[in-house]
Amino acid sequence: MTDTGKLAGVYFIGIGGIGMSALARYFVSKGVIVAGYDRTESSLTRELEKEGCSVSYLDDESAIPPLFKNSGLKDKILVVYTPAIPPESAILNFFRKEGYVINKRSEVLGAISRTTSTIAVAGTHGKTSVSTLTAHILTHSGRGCSAFLGGISKNYNSNLILSDSEYTVIEADEYDRSFHRLSPLFAVITSADADHLDIYGTYESMLEGYSGFCSKIRSGGKLLLNEKVTGKITVPEGLQAFVYGFSESCDFRIVNPERSGESYRFGIQAGQRTMKNLVYPFPGIMNIENACAASALCMMCGVDEDGIRSALATFAGVRRRFDV
Repeated sequence: MTDTGKLAGVYFIGIGGIGMSALARYFVSKGVIVAGYDRTESSLTRELEKEGCSVSYLDDESAIPPLFKNSGLKDKILVVYTPAIPPESAILNFFRKEGYVINKRSEVLGAISRTTSTIAVAGTHGKTSVSTLTAHILTHSGRGCSAFLGGISKNYNSNLILSDSEYTVIEADEYDRSFHRLSPLFAVITSADADHLDIYGTYESMLEGYSGFCSKIRSGGKLLLNEKVTGKITVPEGLQAFVYGFSESCDFRIVNPERSGESYRFGIQAGQRTMKNLVYPFPGIMNIENACAASALCMMCGVDEDGIRSALATFAGVRRRFDV
């Protein structure tokens, strides 16, 4: 699925979505012909077109480029769709009728996650902030990473970061149990408030979904939990699990938080070691928690204190978040 040397092209149904567009950019970077459909034109679809994607806004078989209708190449065409696409979509049904293998976005991300040291960021809120900051710390520190983000990083002006590093940062989406497709080496759960009950039915079922996600962490991997979700999530036997937050019992404990102008200063205590007077340019307790989570993940990847300190201070955030 992700062996780009064997692909003639990739077609995205819903190419303008924030997650789908990151995948489209990934395949373009690999030299694969990429096309797709989206219902409406947007800044993202215009950027994709500038980067070499063929994008149509007509949900009709006639709008599909000839390459992707060539039955002789059927086995070399990857078709990717998002659950947001209605089942009556004409383009979706064309590919189904013609017998193409159709993959959800989560299946493609799952395949990518199995080939790298993947860091999966899950939670009902905080995913985009933590994944974008984690990617920035790894990149800024020189450790490096590739990243598929659920927002546009202001530091890199993209929702896709590419490098030759062993690490890949991926947002682990709980919708439609998509995160069960991933195979991460490291994972964090930032929060577990009741959400997507149209999918899960009950809050208890949603928590079981998160516990199922934890079971996907590879042997030898590590799980990081916000202290607010401990006791709600079942940690698989034998998996190393760590907790972050403000309590004394936390493995990564936030200490001495204080407002400093438009920024916050705080420390992170991990065992006998404390990183003091870290500066993070975003206000609010939740943002400090997010910064702690990202820092803890990067410490697990070998980033030192100087790398974390510098990256936190230079993080520009996610486009449209905290913009005035």
